[in-house]
Amino acid sequence: MWVFVLRRIATMLFAILFLTALIFVLMQAVLGDPVVLMLGRDADPATVARLRQDLGFNRPTHVQYLDWLGRLLQGDWGRSFRTPQPVLEAIIARLPVTLELTFLSLVVAVALGVGLGVLAAVRPYTRLDFGISLLTAFGTAMPNFWIAILLILVFALHLRVLPSSGSIPFVEDPLGNLRAMVLPAITLSAAYFSNVARLTRAKILEALESEYVRTARAKGVREARVLLVHALRNSLLPVLSVLGVSISRLFGGAVVTETIFALPGIGILLVDSILSRDFPVVQGVIIVITVGVFLTNFLVELAYAAVDPRIRIG
Repeated sequence: MWVFVLRRIATMLFAILFLTALIFVLMQAVLGDPVVLMLGRDADPATVARLRQDLGFNRPTHVQYLDWLGRLLQGDWGRSFRTPQPVLEAIIARLPVTLELTFLSLVVAVALGVGLGVLAAVRPYTRLDFGISLLTAFGTAMPNFWIAILLILVFALHLRVLPSSGSIPFVEDPLGNLRAMVLPAITLSAAYFSNVARLTRAKILEALESEYVRTARAKGVREARVLLVHALRNSLLPVLSVLGVSISRLFGGAVVTETIFALPGIGILLVDSILSRDFPVVQGVIIVITVGVFLTNFLVELAYAAVDPRIRIG
């Protein structure tokens, strides 16, 4: 097991190092000269040249990257071009909203996905199964922004039971915070709970036809125990692998969801920074998202290896 863990950690660190270098080069190529972005295109050329030398932007790209990486590892992520606020401080201030949105979306995706998948598998080829299939097809086909608009129209404008935008800190008003997160969490989890539900249904139907389920039934095991212990437990292995991919996509989907619902997370911070060409903030947010994706995938792999010994042995 430890060999598997160390091998995965080494692979993850190498991939993160490669991606940080790629992000650093792409940001400079796409956003342009950072000094020009700071001073404006009409700035005095002598002032631009002097500031470029003072900040080290006249050095080769690989030297700049190694210097930036060294300061990054020491906790110095630079400062925003728009504000004097440090990049790390700006990200830390916005990160809790994104983490909460991602966590709630994952909970909704797992709860609805597994629950609906089990219901559809218990009553296959019935009206209930057809209705769940229709719902999951709708969740998979509809884009996030369209689902968000529908939810806002129904629950915020028509029924007036949930807020349409904004966020309240959890420590100030826990109930208000959860009410503000309901619609964004459902929006972000729509496609993922649909995939989980369809996969759960298919795997449970497959498990119910297996030999070990028939043996359990022949021994007189209750049907609920057969379903939950034998069929569902063995069907959750492929669902767990799908969740690993889903968690990675949740971070990217949070950018659109936060923008629609005006949530002060790192998603909307990334959009604002791209529009204003705030090079350090864009780079910092992308790195946080990248590291978050790798860490979640690593934890999912550990969970999968703990459940299935064939993974860590292989």
